[in-house]
Amino acid sequence: MNPIFLAIILGEVAFWMFLALGLLCRYVWKKEKLSLVLLAATPLIDLFLLGVTFIDLSTGTKPTFFHGLSAAYIAFSIVYSTKPSSGQTNGRTINGITVRFLRKSV
Repeated sequence: MNPIFLAIILGEVAFWMFLALGLLCRYVWKKEKLSLVLLAATPLIDLFLLGVTFIDLSTGTKPTFFHGLSAAYIAFSIVYSTKPSSGQTNGRTINGITVRFLRKSV
């Protein structure tokens, strides 16, 4: 199996696990600090995928479809997790959801 494809799959599974556990910790188990750590760690998954892709390409591996898929995955994460230019979060993205949770806990 292609290592980049495996990293994409692991990253996607880790993202949803961190998100689900973060929400469970916050709303079911009332562990708000742990929830904050788990939700704040979700961008690290993209950094992991970026690092794996960089290392794979820097060793001289010929770029494949999976390298492009990795770039598309990271770009999608960045585009749909940033604030709109007005500075308001739209509430439909992970960033918007996290900001709303953080505002409630403060």
